[in-house]
Amino acid sequence: MVPPLILNVLYGFNLGLSIRDEVPEVAVLGFYLVSSIDSWKLDFLPFVNSPKEKFYVWLEREGLPKEEIDYYYNIVSKSGIILVNEDRLDQTSPTLFHERTHVIMTEFLTNSEKRVLKNSRDEFLRFLKKGPDKGYNLIGRSESYPIYEDHWQELYAHMAQLEKYPYIQSYDRYIDEEVYTLFKEKYSEAYELYRKIYDLASD
Repeated sequence: MVPPLILNVLYGFNLGLSIRDEVPEVAVLGFYLVSSIDSWKLDFLPFVNSPKEKFYVWLEREGLPKEEIDYYYNIVSKSGIILVNEDRLDQTSPTLFHERTHVIMTEFLTNSEKRVLKNSRDEFLRFLKKGPDKGYNLIGRSESYPIYEDHWQELYAHMAQLEKYPYIQSYDRYIDEEVYTLFKEKYSEAYELYRKIYDLASD
């Protein structure tokens, strides 16, 4: 578990922000660190902005002392770990499950399976945008951004999370049951892969 600031910094890395940009202020609940925040051999040069340098500069600007930054850098210098927002203990289990689905999709699926999931996701979201999901009829407003705008895995991670933990759904954070039904009808192969991901993450 880490403070939300650390998760926001990692989100900034995902967005491709530069060392001069501010740390984004978002409500990140968890993060699967696919690759570590590395240093470079020429880090000592003033014009070299390695990921490690960016990490330190961002957190120094936020007022964290070097000893604390060192502690968090030791965490993010390891790849393949899941980090959870320490301020949202009520969401720990759903967040861990969500991030485990990312681990499975990244590390345990073949390239062919990933292509099936990505292509099905792209076609399905185009279909939903054309009619069934106008006005957030099927996917709530707060769920829509990561599902429609972020990485292709987010559709499946959010579907799995809200299926596993329906109690976290709210007035603007929901996926209607019709989404699952339509997806199963239109993309049976991808749906079977989704079930595989769900089951593996549940183990």
